[in-house]
Amino acid sequence: MSAVVQRVPSAGLEVAGRVVSEIGPGLLVLIGINESNTDADADYMYARMPVASHLCSSLFQEFAYRSNLLS
Repeated sequence: MSAVVQRVPSAGLEVAGRVVSEIGPGLLVLIGINESNTDADADYMYARMPVASHLCSSLFQEFAYRSNLLS
């Protein structure tokens, strides 16, 4: 099991040609799951998400700070 956190201008999920969810600018988390993964793997990944959220929040703050300096 692995996860990638990606900053996106927008994202959406389409199932059978129908949009079931959309977001504007924000964070998209892509999760890869294999049939060999266990509940313990899912619990571990879930426990790591706050760390990823904090890291991404810090990156956004740094980006905003640098953008303001360059403006």
